[in-house]
Amino acid sequence: MNALSAPVDEKYCVFLTGGLWFALPATLIREVAERPTLAIVPRSNPVLAGLCHEGSEFLPVLRLPSRASQPSHASEQKMLILHGPNGAWALLIDEVHGIESLECSHDAEGYFDDWSTAVMGTSTWNKQFVRILNPDGLYRLAEQMLKSDWAELSTSTTLASN
Repeated sequence: MNALSAPVDEKYCVFLTGGLWFALPATLIREVAERPTLAIVPRSNPVLAGLCHEGSEFLPVLRLPSRASQPSHASEQKMLILHGPNGAWALLIDEVHGIESLECSHDAEGYFDDWSTAVMGTSTWNKQFVRILNPDGLYRLAEQMLKSDWAELSTSTTLASN
């Protein structure tokens, strides 16, 4: 099933990060894990929190941009490990509420301009505005941001060495 054609009342994993509520299709969540020690990738876009070793695999760990006035405390963060088309990857979060049925309104309002392609819709839950994320779109957007930054870095390094 295409994530953009999510049925009404699909089950979603609802979570909080950076003071905002989000949801991802529950069928794509492999597990919720405590935040491990991350290997930071120098000069990478802030969307890449780092890399970690979880179980028997290395995972890229992404982070969503935050509008919270209070930064997340790394020691209290968790990570959602997701199934992806290129293998597992993880997303740093602050808190998991649980699995909920949400009715998805297919508008992507209420999120950062650059990130609207990662939002497939919105919903309300427990009187909270929830942004329903398209996991494939989120991963592709992060990948594009990283490639763009690394291309700029490569170009500036080449120009500086000439």
